[in-house]
Amino acid sequence: MGRTSSSGLPKGIRARSGKIQINFKWNDKREWFTLDLIDTPANFIKAAKIREDFVNKAKYGILKIEDIEAVTAKPIKKADAAQKTLPASNAPTFAHYAQEYLYNLSDHKQGTKKKYLSILERLWMPLFEDMPINTITSQMLGTAVNGRE
Repeated sequence: MGRTSSSGLPKGIRARSGKIQINFKWNDKREWFTLDLIDTPANFIKAAKIREDFVNKAKYGILKIEDIEAVTAKPIKKADAAQKTLPASNAPTFAHYAQEYLYNLSDHKQGTKKKYLSILERLWMPLFEDMPINTITSQMLGTAVNGRE
């Protein structure tokens, strides 16, 4: 889960008015979002996972307003935030190629395919799923590999 603050809560997490707030840097600005979660110990763990996902997506420029609105208590009212996500692209996404790769694994056993699918879903899809394949750089891949626990 990562580091904890002096209060014992995970980094970037705090309790506010019975709810949980997370903060992270997005587009070079510190952002605070109130999650639609009551401040219980189990929900702090869930909030830490949500924050970690947002931090990773923000790092690669693929965090979307819809991702945040799916877990926050209120809709985001930022007119310029929509322009700060990646522009739409006609290029196939990482998810498209990953699906194609798994589909074409005809000479592998079913267990191998399940392991590959598990690795994709656990490690790579959270980072690159919606990214057009032509925007993924070797530096991004290196950072993702080096940043794994």
